[in-house]
Amino acid sequence: MSQVLEYDPLVGFKYKKNLKTRVMHESGGYLVQTNAQGFRSHHDFLSPKSEAKQRVLVFGDSFTAGDGVSNTKRYTDVLEKKLTNLEVFNYGLPGTGTDQQYLTFHEIENKTDSDLIVISIQVENITRNLKKNWPWVVENEIKSVCKPYYTLESGELVLNHNPVPREIIEPNDQQDTKSYLVQTSKNLIKSMFGFYFNSRFYKPDLYPDYMNKKSKGWMLMESILKKWIREAEKPVLLFLIPNDVFIEEKMTPKYYQARFKELADDLGCFLHDPTSEILNLPMDQRIGFKFAKDVHPTPLYHDFLANSLVGYFRKHFPHLTGNNLTL
Repeated sequence: MSQVLEYDPLVGFKYKKNLKTRVMHESGGYLVQTNAQGFRSHHDFLSPKSEAKQRVLVFGDSFTAGDGVSNTKRYTDVLEKKLTNLEVFNYGLPGTGTDQQYLTFHEIENKTDSDLIVISIQVENITRNLKKNWPWVVENEIKSVCKPYYTLESGELVLNHNPVPREIIEPNDQQDTKSYLVQTSKNLIKSMFGFYFNSRFYKPDLYPDYMNKKSKGWMLMESILKKWIREAEKPVLLFLIPNDVFIEEKMTPKYYQARFKELADDLGCFLHDPTSEILNLPMDQRIGFKFAKDVHPTPLYHDFLANSLVGYFRKHFPHLTGNNLTL
């Protein structure tokens, strides 16, 4: 499917196993190394947990998987260095929605011991759960691959594309992907227009489903997260990761903040939202949180996210931090 990804019948795609390669990038390129389980790591994810270490499992999309940076520069790896009594298993997969991330958890939940589960939610993920397929560049042409997706039927989650169809969808047949790209482009133009003519009265939103708790996108996101958190046998932390449109104040974060706070309060799970910390930073530092052309986190943003988690862990999970903090 690509240089680093291959077909997976449950999730749609995973990293190729036992891979070590350099990916071309505007930064000059970055190293991708995967383990025998098909995730980016320098070591295998073994089930038995050492008594000497606490273990955190982290799920997310490309912001967590680390597109644009080498393995060791990701916030999960930086966190592991800062808290040396902690081991962090990063199950991030690029291009995935919360639905695929839940399925990844479901596949390994009885196979891997842990002390905490972190669901890292890049704010855009709400749009991906609604998609039946996902854009894929094949020989410089945008095609699509199928993905698993849930629908809500009489209030119950129903999994579709199980197993995931393997075929590549040709451009003329990928209406779902076209619709996504067109709508995202329109929303982005509106957002940029609103930012250019910035006023207190007009702040358009790329992700309008956060604005209404009864929207299709939020009800699906909420249902997936409720199912995930209720099934987890360990404490769960929802970790929100704002992207550049929120970091650079092109849109207000108040809608997604309200939805996730309501959800965390309802379920009694942990929630860490570093948005306010980010917005307190000077704009020239925030702009450095993404690359010039690539919106994925730079090492600077990964460092910030790791430090933010360290602070949260020290307050809420002191047993995870131990006495060997190396800030």
